[in-house]
Amino acid sequence: MKYNCLKLKKSLQKTVRKFSLCDGLPDTCITDLCFDENGKLYVGTAKGLAYFADDQFVAISNIKAVDKLFADDAKVFVCAQNRIAVLHDGKIINEFTYDQTVRGIAKDQAGTVWMMTDSKLYRWQNDAFAYINDTEFDVQCISAAEPGVVYAAGKDALMILRGKRFEWGNILRGRSRMLDVSFSAIKADTYGHLWCAGEDGLYLFDGKSEWLTPSKVRMFPKTKVTTVAFDNNGNRYIGTEIGLYMQSVNGQSFMGTDRYLVNAYVTALAVTADGRKLWIGTKDGLTLVTFVEMSLAEKAAYFEDHIRKHNVREGYILGRVHLENGDLSTGSVQITDNDGLWTSKYVVSQALHYAVTGDEQALCNARESQKALLKLEKITGIPGFTARAYRRPGEDRFGNGHSEWRKAKDEISELEWRGETSSDEMVGHFFAASWYYDLCADENEKAEIAASIAAIADHMIENEFQLIDATGEPTTWAHWHPDDLNNDDRWTWEKGTNSLELLAFMRVTHHLTNDEKYLDVYYKLIKKYHYAMNTVLYKLHDNHACHIDDRLGFYSVQMLLRYEDDPALRKYYLMGLRQHFEDQRIERNPSWNIIFGSLTGAFCDLENAVRTLQEYPLDCINYKVCNSERPDVVKDDSPLAFGGGVQAKDALPADERTYGRLGSNAFVLNGGNNVSSHAPTDWLLPYWMARYYKMIEE
Repeated sequence: MKYNCLKLKKSLQKTVRKFSLCDGLPDTCITDLCFDENGKLYVGTAKGLAYFADDQFVAISNIKAVDKLFADDAKVFVCAQNRIAVLHDGKIINEFTYDQTVRGIAKDQAGTVWMMTDSKLYRWQNDAFAYINDTEFDVQCISAAEPGVVYAAGKDALMILRGKRFEWGNILRGRSRMLDVSFSAIKADTYGHLWCAGEDGLYLFDGKSEWLTPSKVRMFPKTKVTTVAFDNNGNRYIGTEIGLYMQSVNGQSFMGTDRYLVNAYVTALAVTADGRKLWIGTKDGLTLVTFVEMSLAEKAAYFEDHIRKHNVREGYILGRVHLENGDLSTGSVQITDNDGLWTSKYVVSQALHYAVTGDEQALCNARESQKALLKLEKITGIPGFTARAYRRPGEDRFGNGHSEWRKAKDEISELEWRGETSSDEMVGHFFAASWYYDLCADENEKAEIAASIAAIADHMIENEFQLIDATGEPTTWAHWHPDDLNNDDRWTWEKGTNSLELLAFMRVTHHLTNDEKYLDVYYKLIKKYHYAMNTVLYKLHDNHACHIDDRLGFYSVQMLLRYEDDPALRKYYLMGLRQHFEDQRIERNPSWNIIFGSLTGAFCDLENAVRTLQEYPLDCINYKVCNSERPDVVKDDSPLAFGGGVQAKDALPADERTYGRLGSNAFVLNGGNNVSSHAPTDWLLPYWMARYYKMIEE
């Protein structure tokens, strides 16, 4: 089907670097951050001051603790209780002492620098702060806006300095529209609007009487706000006790621990004027987030290189475990019970890559992993029965006596393979074989693939559409028999999906072998056992509690519709596909959207699919996340009725949830472990599929 092509620009990708004592910081409790006129970063901590140079921090002696920092041209003002040290090029050139605690320094649009202590206002002139006047109420923080306009927030009032005599106007609670809120930080923008960090959220004041509150504005954080920063592109950065909110023309995003922040409590922010570098100070460390322009093609190359470095084992594509401090060069690959399915996605992605670009390396990658899949059928010694995975002596848990692992040998060594193979493994084998056969295979490979797939199909047919393990018994989940699916309520949830799978298996096998017996079985399943009718409702709504069958459904229906040209049968499968997509479109899953669009030519939320591809994090690490504490995330307990848990009502962006496969739960609130990583095949597959079908262009 023809789908209108979406032309894409590069998007900003986040790279993250975290700093601690070993990088030269005097302390990990960050109190403030600022840039001098040359872009040099100064970091205030609870135990001293440092600046960043030559990729490390250099401590400045004679300054033991820092409360506030402020930079003006070549000068950096360092505030510590009642003292201010003035620095130039990292050296102290002057010091001042006051009879009250210094609360902050700000600069108005005319270039005048103002300083406040507890209740006294000063102005910088003649290389010193000159006293101007007192306030009637104690001050906690200050900001400045138009020439001569200074805002000072205290516990009891918001004070505004104005007029040529520098008079204070006091806005009092109970006497005005002043809110009953205490502000820990305030920041005036170029239009004189005041952004205020409150105990229960972000507030906006127009400088006169109008207030916007967290209860009125959905995008305002509704948790304790600690600091606010802007860049020159209109982006806002809002530090809170639970992480950082970034607001831009693209909406709002969230950066929490541990993917971005060392600690959830944000204490300080410094952002470059162009917004490309964001420094985030917390109670326990410092993070640099760099925003790098990257096309999806460049991101694909990055992920493909990542997989070759970290995820390949004998052609199988595996995740990694036991990582140390987020270092992917540590730990080891993890053999799982679904190695075949996870590898199949990589085969298809590389086959599509080769078809689109002719890249010989992509062909080599696909060939290596397709051979690995074929080996899973050969290694068991049971014709047509595929292993889930195998492991060799010295690999994790080899020889531990688990009953599902059975001894065998190949040309390399002794090994043991895992049985109890499921329907999802079968979907993976047929999915990969069909794409590789059509796009990559030479004549010898076509014969080998056809023979292997035919053996699997024959095993199913001869065993009443079940997989029979080495024990002689059917495996738990590989059941496609009409009696199970049509007459046993225990298979209600699998009825439609498993019907779809078996029809796809027979259609693919006929395509690869050109043997009519598989087509005869296909039509018998449709005419006698109404399997095509079963597919109309193959997706049963479960309030997004279970997700593995979504992958199986979309892969199977794509296999069917690629080879079925009968309009009457296509109508059944397309009805099922439409219902499945309408149920899943809320997830913004690029694979599901692109499969639906490529098969139908209909509107498929392609922009949302691209958005997820752009948001997907580069780090590939399953960092811990805790979104349950975010007030902006609406919770949904309806999945409890289907055996799920409380989760987000709307799908969370890919870089705000646990790093998992994109077919996994997009609504999960909490999770992650900081020590594991998945291969980014769920990203590569939809990207190259969209390129193959000419749905996107860069």
